[in-house]
Amino acid sequence: MVTLYKSNEQESLKKFSIHDLVSFFILKMNYLTHQLLNEEEIEILNNNINKQNKLWEDGKKTAGSHASKVKNNLQLNRNSEVSKKYSQLLNKKILANSLIKSFSLPKIIHGTMFTKSSQNMSYGRHIDNPFMSSGRSDLSFTISLTNKDSYQGGELVIETINSEKEFKLNAGEMIIYPSTYLHSVKEVTKGERFVCVGWIESYVKSIEEREYLFNLDAGAKGILAPMVESKAQIESIISSCHYPPKGNRGMGLARAQGYGEANAKSEYITATSKHIEIYAQIESVAGIVNLDSIFSQEIDGYFIGPYDLSASLGNPGVFNSDEFINAEEQILQASKQHQIKAGCHLVEPNPEQIPILVNKGYEMIAFSVDIRMLDVHARNSVNLFKEFKGKPIHLLGSGSLMQQVIEAQEILEKEGIPTFIWSVTSYNLLHRDFRESKESQQTSYVETILEGHDGHFLSISDWITLLPDSISHLFPGGLTTLGTDGYGLSETREALRDHFGIGVNTIVKKAKELSVK
Repeated sequence: MVTLYKSNEQESLKKFSIHDLVSFFILKMNYLTHQLLNEEEIEILNNNINKQNKLWEDGKKTAGSHASKVKNNLQLNRNSEVSKKYSQLLNKKILANSLIKSFSLPKIIHGTMFTKSSQNMSYGRHIDNPFMSSGRSDLSFTISLTNKDSYQGGELVIETINSEKEFKLNAGEMIIYPSTYLHSVKEVTKGERFVCVGWIESYVKSIEEREYLFNLDAGAKGILAPMVESKAQIESIISSCHYPPKGNRGMGLARAQGYGEANAKSEYITATSKHIEIYAQIESVAGIVNLDSIFSQEIDGYFIGPYDLSASLGNPGVFNSDEFINAEEQILQASKQHQIKAGCHLVEPNPEQIPILVNKGYEMIAFSVDIRMLDVHARNSVNLFKEFKGKPIHLLGSGSLMQQVIEAQEILEKEGIPTFIWSVTSYNLLHRDFRESKESQQTSYVETILEGHDGHFLSISDWITLLPDSISHLFPGGLTTLGTDGYGLSETREALRDHFGIGVNTIVKKAKELSVK
């Protein structure tokens, strides 16, 4: 859909494509950002630490052999009284925060230090030592002590297998992430980056198990465990999801429990003690080999991860191969034998496949993904253009009539006529922009945005046709206008639209007439 809108005097017309509607994916990462400190606390830290000029030293002193090659920053002497004092205060602050406790399950916080990076300083790609003299480093954290707008560059970059994300924190904001992730700090190009860093040894070493517990603490009624491949793996997951004596899930200050306000007989604890939904995602050859041992455990069902499973079978993204079909059937039959629910992901947005899958025995169906739906629609629209022998239709809608315009577009595209929608909120402002542009001998915004667009332009408005007609000469091939030329009539809105010929049927009829010209 293409959109025109009025936002200010300088920008009266704007176009969006489908690529603007879906600009990014939110990629799953095991990190938490949280506002830890207030303005007063930040000011105290800056006044008492940042100004200790004599205590700042080369950051390489505490770096390992590899890290020292890429580390270029300053850090406050960790043995100084001021460093010890405020490190302890921050550690207490962290341990008192319920959300952070729920996410990290901290056993000890250690290695806390204050660092700063001035212009041309950075910290290259590295992984933190898994074990330090003060404890195991399961999680790393950074607390920003300067506003992100006070310096340029200096972004914290966290990398996983399939993603890379940059962070620039507000003053007092904290980020926690697994120490095993490759990370770096980009070069500071202006100003100064002042932070506190440290490490957390968690009661739960496994990233996946911490994630399960964090979601459960939020009140989740079930868990979908990815890439389950063995009996031992699913046993560990089950144990982490259940309270003692059935499992080893902690009875800590969970959010779902009201941060400890509820007792052991609370509604949440009682309900979750009886049952937690656990589903194993089977998406590898190893998972298929161990189906019986996995499905024999106390789980509720499974989901097939089609992309990962097809890749494991040697044909990434191919779901109609004999190997994939046989694997899918093997998993389904095993689930029936063990009497657990079967689930699958229908990748292609084809509703006709749903009853077929239900008849096979699937009780849970994940229907496609939003980007795939948009992709299919976009490709179909492109094919319409390739097959269509005439010119496309451009519908210009205004105000409450936009709903009729959208309905008309749907009808036209079903009949094979490519149709764009343009939303116009003010013809007066567009005309004013044209006059001002002409006076200054510049190209108007309407002309600029329409450059390269061919086809027939049809305006539909609740106003008199004179308004759209005022800029009709700016459109390639002119502008056909449907409007409400008349006055003194009183009727329902629908009846008046039929009278003036601006309803859905009239729009479609006029568009068809134009399309064959």
